[in-house]
Amino acid sequence: MHPQRMGMAIRKRLCWICGQSMGSHVAFVGGPLSIAQRQFSDPPSHRECAEFALTVCPWLATGTHRRPDGMPAHTFIPAQHVRDNPGVFGLLITKEYRFAGITQAGVPREICWYTAGRPATRSEVEAAIEIARHSDQVKRYRLRDQILTMLDALPLP
Repeated sequence: MHPQRMGMAIRKRLCWICGQSMGSHVAFVGGPLSIAQRQFSDPPSHRECAEFALTVCPWLATGTHRRPDGMPAHTFIPAQHVRDNPGVFGLLITKEYRFAGITQAGVPREICWYTAGRPATRSEVEAAIEIARHSDQVKRYRLRDQILTMLDALPLP
């Protein structure tokens, strides 16, 4: 992602997808770990824009797409970024967020789950959360028990 565009979107409360001003509620898209921690590498967007992205973006809609190795020089990828595609993505709706190296969403008003460009089933979300629980990222996390508790507290469809 382009760091200057990312900063402008965050500072001016612009939708990361369409570039227009956002209202009182904003949407974040991420895998189970991002949703559980409310931490996102992308700025927020309109709910409608996020739902559109969940149906057409190759990374979000296919569940099998991987990030390419040779990213452009201007691209910024936060250290917390997950390289593997989780296959199931949450759509978190909130009113507030802040940026401190990574975007931290406020208290969720709603969380919906998607996979392969459609709403995810309960069993698909449970399977994705189970995979997240056993991921290397969680195993290496110094506060592992806290993140496991957050994963366990995620709402299911």
